[in-house]
Amino acid sequence: MAQPRTLRSPFFWIMAGATAWLFTIILLINAQADPGSDSPEQLADQVGQALRAGDTGDLEGLLTIPEDGAQAAKATTAQFHNGQVEVTSTRVQRSGERTYVMVGYRTSDGVPGEAKLLAGHHDGRWTIDSVPSR
Repeated sequence: MAQPRTLRSPFFWIMAGATAWLFTIILLINAQADPGSDSPEQLADQVGQALRAGDTGDLEGLLTIPEDGAQAAKATTAQFHNGQVEVTSTRVQRSGERTYVMVGYRTSDGVPGEAKLLAGHHDGRWTIDSVPSR
């Protein structure tokens, strides 16, 4: 039995391949998780994990800093991951209308401290809206 003429056409196979490729790209884009977290508590846990691991990419995905978010993530993880500062705890603090992620830390000299990161709720996701400067 002979194949239909359509299946022998190179144009058909080029179009079928292009359609499959486009469909795959669309699926991959939609499969990526939205930035941020579902809850402030989950955000606090993810921030702590990113800082402990020194994972700039993970921390950057939790920030909604309009300018230099990548640079802020890189500088912050560098401080926490190079041995100068150790993350000891993370928690959520609510103050009126504002929500903060509190990151407890200890310096290499043993001095404890706590960083207060403003969290925001945008499009159903929780993210860090600002990183304190030194």
